[in-house]
Amino acid sequence: RLDSVQAAVLRVKLRHLDAWNGARRAAAQEYARGLLGLPGVVLPQERPGALSAWHLYSLRVPDRVGLAAHLQAAGISTSLHYTKPIHLQPALAAFGGKLGDLPVSERLCREVMQVPLYPELSRDAIADVVAAVRGFVSPGRG
Repeated sequence: RLDSVQAAVLRVKLRHLDAWNGARRAAAQEYARGLLGLPGVVLPQERPGALSAWHLYSLRVPDRVGLAAHLQAAGISTSLHYTKPIHLQPALAAFGGKLGDLPVSERLCREVMQVPLYPELSRDAIADVVAAVRGFVSPGRG
């Protein structure tokens, strides 16, 4: 439930929503330009006619644990939002889902990770993330 204090804050924040979405969109485009074509890295895509709010910038990589550690060592935070597929969630245990039932979902949950994305993210910070990802994926060419 939304109380009156939360509503007052939201009323002020909503005035900035379009600008924040635009800034996240610009950051996503910078990431795409910098990361396009890296072997094994799958970038998020906007569907034609759709406009993403870019709440997250998710990469698909074969070694997300290694990449996350590499980025962390470079002072870059990452996050994992989808670590367990829905058929293996405790809330759905009564339906009997087991490992191997949905191999694509399970693989994606091992490969998907998020890099920083927020409206105030600077081009320099994006360049640092891109360089670190490139350095991990293509050592010597970062």
